[in-house]
Amino acid sequence: MFFAIRHSSFVIRSTASLVIAGCLSTAYAQQTVPPQQDPLINLMLSQPPIELNGPVVATASFDPPVIAPGQQSIYRVTFNALGASIQWPAELPADPNLGIQRSAEGEVLQVTAGAMVPTTSFNYRVHPTGVGEFVVTQFVATVYGKPVTVPAAQLEVLAEPPAGGQTLQELTLEMPETNLFVGQPTRARVLYPGTAAGQLQSLTQVQLTGEGFLVDQGAISQRIESRPHGGSTVPTFVYETILTSRRYERGKSASSLRDLLSASTFPALWSSAAAAVP
Repeated sequence: MFFAIRHSSFVIRSTASLVIAGCLSTAYAQQTVPPQQDPLINLMLSQPPIELNGPVVATASFDPPVIAPGQQSIYRVTFNALGASIQWPAELPADPNLGIQRSAEGEVLQVTAGAMVPTTSFNYRVHPTGVGEFVVTQFVATVYGKPVTVPAAQLEVLAEPPAGGQTLQELTLEMPETNLFVGQPTRARVLYPGTAAGQLQSLTQVQLTGEGFLVDQGAISQRIESRPHGGSTVPTFVYETILTSRRYERGKSASSLRDLLSASTFPALWSSAAAAVP
């Protein structure tokens, strides 16, 4: 009887020792496995920070600065700031004879040494009908809660503009279908023609913005084609994607998306500027 009790105690002690050893082995194995970090978090941490502490500078200009009566120019204001931080005035101090009309706006992030600098542009179309000098005077906008002065800009309208002058950089929105059902996809092409001399600029960070459609980011393609423009065939940069209408609006067709298109160009010879959609 005494032997049986001791034997049972030995079995119990042996079993307890095995259980403790197993727990220690499991804990040791768990400690040696490195934690797996989310790949998306790794990608976010690897990105350079956005520059938000530098002085905000506003620029204003007409593109082109000299036109003929009836031609179109783009009044453009650019800030080195995030678009969400800019409180834009409802009306501009512009000459009423300019025929100014608000167009597209957009924001891009340009990578510099160790940081990404935001650039936000506001575009307005102008259609002056008479000759003369037209001015949008200096005004103030609020950026990051502080006042920022937008300088004055001048447009000159001549009966006969000088030959070889600067021409307007234009984007064209091309859509084969304009009457869509809700949920119906359609192709949209943004065309940026080059010059007759063969010079071509590419587009980066094209943005199709609006509440009535969805953009298929997986269907984006870019290419260069030869297309007729201005009486000659020029190289043309083509940005193509698929839009899907998601709500019904009477009287709204795909052509009304022109005012919702914004893009940015990064020319080799000029500073970055937002192009306008005619």
